[in-house]
Amino acid sequence: MPVEDILKIAFGVVVIGVIVVIKLLLRSVAEKDAKILREGQTLFTPIVRAESALSSPGEKEGPAYVLVCFDDDTPELRRRLLQFAEFLNQLAEREVNELIKLVRPGSAAEIPNKLTEELTVYFASVWVDREHLPGGVLTRKFLMCKAMPEKPGGLVMMPEQD
Repeated sequence: MPVEDILKIAFGVVVIGVIVVIKLLLRSVAEKDAKILREGQTLFTPIVRAESALSSPGEKEGPAYVLVCFDDDTPELRRRLLQFAEFLNQLAEREVNELIKLVRPGSAAEIPNKLTEELTVYFASVWVDREHLPGGVLTRKFLMCKAMPEKPGGLVMMPEQD
């Protein structure tokens, strides 16, 4: 068998292998998201930083960096979390970027309690899907998400209601 034919077969096997791995990874992510949506706690997650493109109509989607707290959802908790998100947003760009570097998709960084008035609060990222935003545009200072307390960075954005 000519070397060219062997290389073509080998290339075809590699391509098929890559496709199978991608499908398995996508299935795994979909299964994790489905479990979070089924069993996770609904959370009010104030936005510290988000892709600026999300604030106007368009196709681009991207991450938002949010605060996550599993305490009972009350108006007082929401007020405190929004206030803390605003404080973090006012920090110098360099300081916020340092926080952002701490969180990879699916992970969260716990913020020291002395900064959060003794609340257990995490800084995490969530993918913002325009389909879940009214009119496809981010207009609020928070997102409703679901997550599991044992994995606070595994956030799934919930569709917003108009």
